[in-house]
Amino acid sequence: MSSFQFQDESLNELSKFLPSVINSAIAPNTTKKYNSAWLQWERFCSDKSEITTLPADPFIVSLYFGYLVKEKKSRRLISDSIYGIRWGHISNGYSSPTDHPFTKLAFEGAKRMALFEGSKKKDPFTPEMIKSIVNFYGSVNANLYELRFLIICLLCFSGFLRISKLLNTKVKDLKFYCDYLTVTLEKSKTDQLREGNIVFISKNNSSFCPVVHTKSYIENAQLDSDDYLISRLVKTKHGHKAVGSKKVAYSTISSMFKELAKPVSSNLSLGLHSLRSGGASSAAANNISDRIISKHGRWKSEKGRDGYIKDSISTRLTISKNLGL
Repeated sequence: MSSFQFQDESLNELSKFLPSVINSAIAPNTTKKYNSAWLQWERFCSDKSEITTLPADPFIVSLYFGYLVKEKKSRRLISDSIYGIRWGHISNGYSSPTDHPFTKLAFEGAKRMALFEGSKKKDPFTPEMIKSIVNFYGSVNANLYELRFLIICLLCFSGFLRISKLLNTKVKDLKFYCDYLTVTLEKSKTDQLREGNIVFISKNNSSFCPVVHTKSYIENAQLDSDDYLISRLVKTKHGHKAVGSKKVAYSTISSMFKELAKPVSSNLSLGLHSLRSGGASSAAANNISDRIISKHGRWKSEKGRDGYIKDSISTRLTISKNLGL
């Protein structure tokens, strides 16, 4: 940040105090995350004599987003990078290059490319894996931490839900009926008319029913209608307690997923997108129409939908089995 030297000593003292005021604008953990993203930006610029780190040109920042995609960086890291660069500029008294329309366009493109690449890398969940999770974590002795993981798996798999949508869902967005559950999602970029933002999840008579487990979780967590369904948990001497007014960060859920999915993961490469991909792949394997799969998963294009679906070997073999040979 630019510094000023005043004859008035009280103004000099205030000038020294100002960085503390600026840093207090955001939470310490957020500052830490932004600083990490800023350091990565500095490393990118350090060996390139033609560019400057601060202030940065919008075109160079756009090139940096392309670099992150080519290096196969995660969508989350790309998101952190735009906020880190913005934070670095504003906290030093400069206008941010991330506000330029061209930079914003490059950022959105990089996120979409990273999302598609990330979804291709991961193996989809199978119904058998979901059943294993229910058997492993659905006992009467399961704690709230495990039950929260359980309903994330069941809802994302059966509703083809992105975890980002589920993390923003509140209890009041769920409605329980006699034989099904509806989940009303926040407005989607691909659904401007809000025609497909209600997800229908069927109730069944098995021990793996997502509707029954979701209702049980809400009761066990003692969540109110205005609480987040996937809410923050705190440890107590009696176990975990839900803090319904606080939603959970993606990074927290990602870490939890890696930890609790181990019993069923074997040698597979799994991620949170594996649940959405697995549900869509299972529906396709059971001959559900493309139109219904697209509507259930809120996919606007065939390419977007097909990027999530992985056909089983038996499905692929049906082609050569039915060639009349």
